[in-house]
Amino acid sequence: MATSTFVLEGEGIINEYAGGYDDWLSQRQTVSVPPKAKSSEKAAPSKPQPRKLSFKEEKELASLVIKIQELENRREDCLAAMADPSFYNKPAQDIAQFNKQLEETEDELLVALNDGNI
Repeated sequence: MATSTFVLEGEGIINEYAGGYDDWLSQRQTVSVPPKAKSSEKAAPSKPQPRKLSFKEEKELASLVIKIQELENRREDCLAAMADPSFYNKPAQDIAQFNKQLEETEDELLVALNDGNI
C-alpha cells in the first residue's frame, strides 16, 4: 500500500502525490505544470574551464615528464636484462642487488606518476 508517490516530471522537477500510481494518474491532470524557463534567462553555467598552468608549473611538468620517461626506460632495461637466461648465472648477491634496484626504480616511478597525477 502506497501512501505517497514521487514522480520525476522532467527538467529536474520532482513532485510528490498522495496515494499510489492510480491516484497520481488522476491527480496529475489537475496539477498545473510550471512554465518552462525563458531562454533569455541566465543559462546554467557550463563546465568549469581548467586553469592555465603558470610558467613554473609548465617547467615542472616538462621536467616531470622527462623524469618519468627516464625511469620507464631504466625499468625496461632492468626487465630486459632479467629476461636473459644468462642473468641468473650471476651470483645471488648480484641478482638480489639488481632486484632491489628494480624495486627502487618502480617506487620512484610510482611517486613521479602520483606527483603529476598522470
